Amino acid sequence: MVYIRTAYRKALKVVDTSTNLDHIEGARRYINNFFKTYSERSNFKYGPFETYEADNLLVRMYNRLYEKLDEKQVELEIK
Repeated sequence: MVYIRTAYRKALKVVDTSTNLDHIEGARRYINNFFKTYSERSNFKYGPFETYEADNLLVRMYNRLYEKLDEKQVELEIK
């Protein structure tokens, strides 16, 4: 559990330090890799897409990271 919190804080830093739209895309990939690292691949396929199973804590962290990323993207687009 300690590692996921450390990785979450790192992901927040990646989002917070984004200074342009290219950084936003890198942060988006980082967030997706964060999710894939701490979740388990499901045997269920949704068309061509892979699906993952995750506990509630990971899902909340992932959603919060995307909220922060969306806020940062809007902030950068306004500047």
